[in-house]
Amino acid sequence: MNRRINNTSPFEMLDLLATSMMGTEFIKVSGYNYPPHNVVQISDDHIQIQISVAGFKKSDLSIKEVDSVLIVSGSKKEASEITYLFKGLASRSFELKWKLPADMEVGITELVNGELVKKSASLDDGILTIDLVRVENSNKVKSYDIT
Repeated sequence: MNRRINNTSPFEMLDLLATSMMGTEFIKVSGYNYPPHNVVQISDDHIQIQISVAGFKKSDLSIKEVDSVLIVSGSKKEASEITYLFKGLASRSFELKWKLPADMEVGITELVNGELVKKSASLDDGILTIDLVRVENSNKVKSYDIT
């Protein structure tokens, strides 16, 4: 893959690095860097996206896959009765998109209490973690639960 990387942000560099390491097209479609996020290669067949969503509840977040594009969005309503003396935590709406290779899907199977359980995403300590694994080709519209 020969892509020009001049004037590329560090966040886009992470996506390009993940693409080159996976040997397939894993491309961030949206150009926004909010909220901060990491793309981590766990193994040759497993990528993990970690998104900082401090202040967002599970009900404020959505994860969908449409035509091999992973769409992660968040939206929350501000409480109008709160008076902030200082507001340093961003809580604006966001939408991040990644073009997934045809052979990758959201979810990983884990052993939990002696049973195999498929986990799509989790929300712990303000970090939304989404696991992507290499599988057979599938082009369906999918929605995922956050545990």
